[in-house]
Amino acid sequence: MRKFFISYNSKDSQKAQWIGWTLTDLGHEAFVHEWEIGAGGNIARWMKEKLDECDHLIGVFSEDYLNAAYSNSEWEAAYWNDPNGEDRFAIPVLVRPCKLPKLYNNQKWLDLTDCNRDQARAELATIITPPTAPIGEPLFEEVPTGGHATEPEP
Repeated sequence: MRKFFISYNSKDSQKAQWIGWTLTDLGHEAFVHEWEIGAGGNIARWMKEKLDECDHLIGVFSEDYLNAAYSNSEWEAAYWNDPNGEDRFAIPVLVRPCKLPKLYNNQKWLDLTDCNRDQARAELATIITPPTAPIGEPLFEEVPTGGHATEPEP
């Protein structure tokens, strides 16, 4: 079981909660502040505790997320915690089209912008385990060439 901190802007709350619920349904734990902090609760303390406890931070990306001070600072702190992506700590998930900062160009994104529910669930399930080589031999694609390869002409 992995623990995921879901970082999002309030305008993406529905997508963030769906991501959290889906990860929980897949057998993991999701930290979504709307599920755990009631009126009068200390959001900053909750964030510190959950960020220290989580295995991964999922950034729910949209223009609103990128332009908000709190969500942006959560993401940047997570990014600098693992800038080479070796631990896959910071996982970017696009939920609405947005212009991504150049700083994030070195990361592989999970893009849910054009997915239906089932596709999005399948895509989200792929972030739980790192990519691996296939168990069996991949299919060899034969390309007809009409004979042997020839040397290029000068």
